[in-house]
Amino acid sequence: FLLSSLLAALAMFVWGFLFWGVGLADPFSHVSPEAETSMRKELKKQLPQDGLYMLPDPAAGPMDTYGARMQAGPFAQVHYHSGGVSMADPGVMIKGFLHMLLIAALLNIVLSWTAPSTPTPGSRFRLVIAVGAIGAIFVHFGNAIWWHHSVRVSSIFALYDIVSFALAGAVLAWMKPR
Repeated sequence: FLLSSLLAALAMFVWGFLFWGVGLADPFSHVSPEAETSMRKELKKQLPQDGLYMLPDPAAGPMDTYGARMQAGPFAQVHYHSGGVSMADPGVMIKGFLHMLLIAALLNIVLSWTAPSTPTPGSRFRLVIAVGAIGAIFVHFGNAIWWHHSVRVSSIFALYDIVSFALAGAVLAWMKPR
């Protein structure tokens, strides 16, 4: 159980490094260096603390005007960290790996529960992919619907998650759970 969970998490971690670290995909929109400098100064000036901000802010005015403010635009969500974040922080890498290890262990538990109905590596692999695809589609395309994230961005994030689950599934499926 532990070995297969560790190897599945490692497969997911390596995929994450290749996808995000090497830059297999770039889901982000970009601004000019001048616009970035201006926006960073304005964010520091306007946002009082770390957090997730939504514009228009539902609490910034009467609710009866919120719909009109949403429609007038612009609409934005800002994940704000005033002190910045380190791309080289080993703590983030450790937390990321532990997150993937938790997911792999949970998938291993699901495979143990479903062992009688998933007797072959192929059936176990398909189950893990289905679980991953359901989660990715629910979360990322839900964000496209409810939070107006770009369908392109949602598709890229969903693809990343589904491949992560496929890689974990490949490891777990061939290392039959007890």
